[in-house]
Amino acid sequence: MARAGVVYAIDDLLRIESDGRRRAVDRDSPPVDDVFFLENVSRASFEIADKMEEFGLDKEGNFGFWLAGAAEYAIPIASKCEKEKVPRGECIVAKMLNGEWVEPTGDYSLPFHGLKRADTYSMEVTGRRCTYLRGEIDPYPLSAFLNDLTACFHTLIDIYRNKIGTYRKEGKCAWREIV
Repeated sequence: MARAGVVYAIDDLLRIESDGRRRAVDRDSPPVDDVFFLENVSRASFEIADKMEEFGLDKEGNFGFWLAGAAEYAIPIASKCEKEKVPRGECIVAKMLNGEWVEPTGDYSLPFHGLKRADTYSMEVTGRRCTYLRGEIDPYPLSAFLNDLTACFHTLIDIYRNKIGTYRKEGKCAWREIV
């Protein structure tokens, strides 16, 4: 089961979420350092998912693993758009082609479909979707992807906080309270 003494800083997770919201609304700027942000979301989501599975919360863990994958899959797209100075609102993650969501190259869109799987697990765990723009906007730009990714990350943080425990912080110290 859970290892005693392991503390996850909710404040750090909320800072990552806040960074994502800032990036998502900045449609007119190139995705400078979005790769770093996506790596942070991927790493944090994976760690949360791993902890969920330690507690026997498999669906919640799968939600986190798919979210981590979606973030990871988007890294090459964000990197390419940053190099080419393409604004987030014009950097295409997926578009509809012959009834299927694909990358601009025509390849299967792993970020789009990773979020779709995370959305499925969000429905199973919370009863609601965590994405709002996925499948609604064609083409689906990086700014919309970041909005959905961040919304799903927020949902994952809430699940983590509610299922794993309550955290108390005093000064620089934080710990899980035994309930």
